[in-house]
Amino acid sequence: MAVQIKGTLQDANRVVFGWGNKQSDISSDKQLITFLLERAFTQTLLLLDAAKLHDTIGSVRSLNEEAKKDYAMTDFYEDIFLVWAGKLEHYVEPFLPDVNRTEAGGQAMSAIEDICAGFATAAKVLSSRRRKRKAFAIQDEYDVQDLLEALLRVHFNDVRPEEPNPSAAGQSTRVDFFLKQERLIVEAKMAREGYKDNQIGDDLIKDVARYQARNDYDKLVCFVYDPGLLVKNASGLTADIQSQPSRLAVKVLFGPRR
Repeated sequence: MAVQIKGTLQDANRVVFGWGNKQSDISSDKQLITFLLERAFTQTLLLLDAAKLHDTIGSVRSLNEEAKKDYAMTDFYEDIFLVWAGKLEHYVEPFLPDVNRTEAGGQAMSAIEDICAGFATAAKVLSSRRRKRKAFAIQDEYDVQDLLEALLRVHFNDVRPEEPNPSAAGQSTRVDFFLKQERLIVEAKMAREGYKDNQIGDDLIKDVARYQARNDYDKLVCFVYDPGLLVKNASGLTADIQSQPSRLAVKVLFGPRR
């Protein structure tokens, strides 16, 4: 039943994702979201009752009473997200089969590896467009983030740019991209003169330490865009970052592939 509930919540999220991207009948969409979330709450309560988690049942019932005021309530980052679907997911995820989570995580990582491997090719295509169209030139990390977001959205429904992270040592931080359903975050760097091997390595080591503050992701991808091959010891940098003590599974990827 947990897999069915997860599918229902994903269906509801897909409806709201479209609000910023297409002409949509919002009233009709809200009715559909209400139907889907009502079903998800009912199924979750049945699941918890079968598991005899009576205290948790009370929490979900209270959550449902709040949600009834507006099942389609949203929150904003760079995009729109359903508040109640996100909250209900926390009660459902412990019941998902481990094999499903492992397989989904593997598929997500494989897709991101393909994205990062092809990033330089996509950038080259956009730098020299046909019919005298204005080129999309990647000059800094903001440009890297824009193209990376577009490529991520081809594969993933829920991509949250500049996701706020709890403060560490008095400093508030933002993760470049948070893939909620995949429990994965992506941090992007761009190599340039004066910012390569040691400098990038030091920043990524800090990121690995900083991004352990939350418990809703467990994988960190560090993408280094290095079109000029300025990083001379990519394998050493990768080993240094991936060997940092961390609860996160850390992966360093280069574009072009190194």
